[in-house]
Amino acid sequence: MDGPISLPLKAFCGLHRLGVTKTREMLKTGELQAFRVGRNVHILLRSYHEYIERQLRDGMPDYTKTKAAVSARRNIRQYRRGHKEKQQDAVRRAEKSAAVTLEDLGL
Repeated sequence: MDGPISLPLKAFCGLHRLGVTKTREMLKTGELQAFRVGRNVHILLRSYHEYIERQLRDGMPDYTKTKAAVSARRNIRQYRRGHKEKQQDAVRRAEKSAAVTLEDLGL
């Protein structure tokens, strides 16, 4: 046998430069196989090799999330900008109402 047959989830993700969330999605869809030892999830490396072989045989799937992700990021930026402007306006109003002049103090 050449090397390990499985790796813990985080070690697998680090070695293959995959996110934990993406790896868990691949487990859920059956693209990868895993087993549990106590609380630790171990990924079967054979299932990852089979995943790669399927992609080489069938062709790499199109990445369809790009447009949706770009749109979502744009919407989030616009929301944050609007929210930030509202916060700045509220601060300005609060500063105006809290502004105390020397005359107000009787000096």
